[in-house]
Amino acid sequence: MEDAVKIFNIMESKDEVSWNAMVTGYSQSGNFEAAFKLFNNMRKENIPLDAYTVSCILMACAHLAALRMGKQIHAYVIRHHRYDASVYFVANCLIDMHSKCGDVDTARNVFDSMRTKNDISWTSMMSGYGMHGRGREAVEIFDKMQKAGFIPDDISFLVLLYACSHSGMIDQGLDYFDSMSRDYGLAASAEHYACVIDLLARSGRLDKAWKTVEEMPMEPTAVIWVALLSACRVHSNVELAEYALSKLIEMKAENDGSYTLISNIYASARRWKDVARVRQLMKNSGIKKRPGCSWVQSKKGTASFFVGDRLHPLSPEIYALLERLIDRIKSMGYVPETNFALHDVDDEEKNNLLVEHSEKLALAYGLLTTSPGCPIRITKNLRVCGDCHNAFVYISKIVDHEIIVRDSSRFHRFKNGSCSCGGYW
Repeated sequence: MEDAVKIFNIMESKDEVSWNAMVTGYSQSGNFEAAFKLFNNMRKENIPLDAYTVSCILMACAHLAALRMGKQIHAYVIRHHRYDASVYFVANCLIDMHSKCGDVDTARNVFDSMRTKNDISWTSMMSGYGMHGRGREAVEIFDKMQKAGFIPDDISFLVLLYACSHSGMIDQGLDYFDSMSRDYGLAASAEHYACVIDLLARSGRLDKAWKTVEEMPMEPTAVIWVALLSACRVHSNVELAEYALSKLIEMKAENDGSYTLISNIYASARRWKDVARVRQLMKNSGIKKRPGCSWVQSKKGTASFFVGDRLHPLSPEIYALLERLIDRIKSMGYVPETNFALHDVDDEEKNNLLVEHSEKLALAYGLLTTSPGCPIRITKNLRVCGDCHNAFVYISKIVDHEIIVRDSSRFHRFKNGSCSCGGYW
């Protein structure tokens, strides 16, 4: 890309092909911010967009959860294209973008408007429902796909199992797993087994999950050990968590997320010496913990927050609002889950640390800058904190907003004192 940029910058005359090639290159190389910047320059220069560039910029919107920009591109598509066979890949990207930006119902509208669908269309729609915890709708799409004459493949089943896992549909998910080989002659891969193990472990059936690991026809992959490790965090199984981490270290597949999970498990058990040992292991391995970061969209633009962030101009108002909110929800029964403050300090200090979590700061900013009744959309680079999740459930009872949180795993929609995840996250 560096060489491409140099050539692009020295061109005396740039046509739509050269502009589109650059936006596509940035998107496909993962530099979505640069793709956005160049795309905006294209719009200022009135450069026509081709279908491939539209698809790539939609990918960037999906990655950055930039729904406002995504809606503008959607409007452009409606004005300049139809959902026919020549641009169905654009419609597929619209389905993916809306789903990943928290608007799965609009994704379904796009899906229903398509006169021609391919296997990616069906899979994208199932995946969208899955990440929003709407497993029953994902199953509905799966059934309609077969009625339309499409034969499910291994990817279809992978997405379906994911949807079942994130919706608490344990028995149905296991039935689909068995159906792969029984009804369709498909051999389950390690990824399919990882979904089943996650399905079982997430629901607390750790014994059956472990038995599935032992009975696998292939060696367990890193994804499987991470699934077990994550479930151990929820169900406080220290022994199995230690074994899973040892396997990841043995495979040289451990990362900051794995160490953070085991550190969280030790902290919950108040094993502070083990927490310190894990941090030393990370230091010795050269692995640095990614800082939690949350960003939120409002009518004033997008704002990003790190834990304990006080650099934003509205920080005094943000912390004052959080203090009022926490006091109010405590009177409603909220009890801070101090085991998510991963430091050996007293409870008062832990409460202060919990207030500083990035997703809480993002929520307070959203409440200060978003019009009443409008949804607040928050994206976090890591898994949402358990205490923040609990606090958001209470806060959703007293604010006039739906709170939509996209973390590294799935979506959480908080409204009227409940979350769409139903506890399966």
